Amino acid sequence: MPGSQPGKIGRVFSLASLLMQHREVSRRAFASLKKQGKPALVLWHGVGPGDDLLCSAVIHESVKRTGKKVWIFSRNPGLFEHNSDVAVVLPLEQQFMNQLGTRGMPPITHPIYGEYNAVEDRDYVADYHIIARMCEVAGLQGEISLRPYITLTQEETRKGKLAEKQIVIQSSGNLAPAKPDAFTSQRNAGSKFVMRTKQWYPERFQQVADALASGWQVIQLGAAEEPLLSGVTDLRGKTSIRESAAIIANSAAYVGQVGFLMHLARAVECRSVIVYGGREAPHQSGYSSNVNVCGTQLCSPCWYWNKCTGVTDMACMQEIDADQVIAGLQQVIELQGTPLAEDRITLPTTVATALSSS
Repeated sequence: MPGSQPGKIGRVFSLASLLMQHREVSRRAFASLKKQGKPALVLWHGVGPGDDLLCSAVIHESVKRTGKKVWIFSRNPGLFEHNSDVAVVLPLEQQFMNQLGTRGMPPITHPIYGEYNAVEDRDYVADYHIIARMCEVAGLQGEISLRPYITLTQEETRKGKLAEKQIVIQSSGNLAPAKPDAFTSQRNAGSKFVMRTKQWYPERFQQVADALASGWQVIQLGAAEEPLLSGVTDLRGKTSIRESAAIIANSAAYVGQVGFLMHLARAVECRSVIVYGGREAPHQSGYSSNVNVCGTQLCSPCWYWNKCTGVTDMACMQEIDADQVIAGLQQVIELQGTPLAEDRITLPTTVATALSSS
């Protein structure tokens, strides 16, 4: 063919063979290649939805700089539906990734934000926001907005309104890790983690739910294995990621612990009351638009997964009572309907004091 590029055509046909087993992915991938050429960034993070959701921040910042939509490997494609920054969600399969890496595509970026020490059962994380660290690993510089993104349709949002006045709550629960595979380890074994240092107490969440019962429909989200609270609308294990997002988007507040639903709430512009305790600090993983209830122990933030080295076991969680969380909810509810502060940081940076909000 006149003007053809044999090497490029060969790579396209090789990529076609690679993608044939995933027809819809193939359609989107070739549409993206035709429209914008090779993506500037190809990502993968892990198998859990929380870290995948945080990747949406990296994706958004990359597109702002390059104008090119991003490809991402994920087992949680629902997170990226209707996201105008994402060209293709690729299946998270090792063989698929290895083959794609030989097809002239950009190197696959793994924007991890910390290192896990299995002997100590502890993460080592920079003293600034994990989203900023992820952006650094992806090679991004300049001002970064520290928030994740998810795009819901109007119909999805409409279905998430279950009551005129609703609040979402999640109880504590030590969940057994899923079976490891090529992408997991003892540290990262699926979307269910055993992490004692993040756990508050079901009986205290129950006190919070009781305080809300007279004026609010309290909706419990989370995994089916988590302790059921009384007097709530029980949707544990019954909603998809996008359904959960829509319910939270229609809620006056989310109350829970550090984790996926906290990040999901920020993505849909819902303020939260988060029981932080002392494992990590809000400037490292949270949002200033939330009420973050922290312990006061000098050993915080420790980033241990399960053990506590404090003088009193889990003192950072023990000192937080239900009244503090209820007071935080009152603050958040009063702000319902007002814009959330958007935290920003300028890269490169090495200090937490660079964190600001506007």
